[in-house]
Amino acid sequence: MRNVTLQVPSGEWLASSWRQETSRLMVHLPAVPPLRDRIAVQVRFADLPARATVVGTAVSVQKTSPGCRVEIAPAVESMRAVHMLCAVARGEQVSFRSRAVRYLVNLPAIVSWNGGRLLTSAFSVSEQGCGLRWPGRPPSIGAALSLRLGAGRQAHEFRAVVCWSEPGATAKVGLRLFTLESVRLAWRRFLADVERSGATAG
Repeated sequence: MRNVTLQVPSGEWLASSWRQETSRLMVHLPAVPPLRDRIAVQVRFADLPARATVVGTAVSVQKTSPGCRVEIAPAVESMRAVHMLCAVARGEQVSFRSRAVRYLVNLPAIVSWNGGRLLTSAFSVSEQGCGLRWPGRPPSIGAALSLRLGAGRQAHEFRAVVCWSEPGATAKVGLRLFTLESVRLAWRRFLADVERSGATAG
């Protein structure tokens, strides 16, 4: 995961950084990233008290001097942040709600679902659940499954339900933990381990 900061005036965000017609974010980077590289962009407005992290995938790169201009397709879970930034930049009244910290990770995952097992990986974890890469057709919203995150002695097992999905060559799904207190306590201990590992907070 590549982490960058984009600090721009709100007007520039609307005029050139965010391309409404294509739903793409344009960012200047000092080095050329590989296509399909995952990038976490911490957006800050220079003239307004608004900031948010937008995570997406590099879909095109244009070399400049110096560096390059990268076109990023935001992940579905980052579109709420994009819409909030656009609303603030347009001068609309926005009610800010505190959101649980989300950590950007790359953890091995084993999913038991629909009578089989799927080997994949998690790309984010938060207090409420996690995001998984899903090769093939993702399960329907509301599907319940068992999840094993991590490897070896650091692995943890949980029960969760699918709360969103994003189709694609490699689909993504969002999982929300069951609300059993025992599950929550185990998940909090797992998040503490993730935080101590130095994972990026998005």
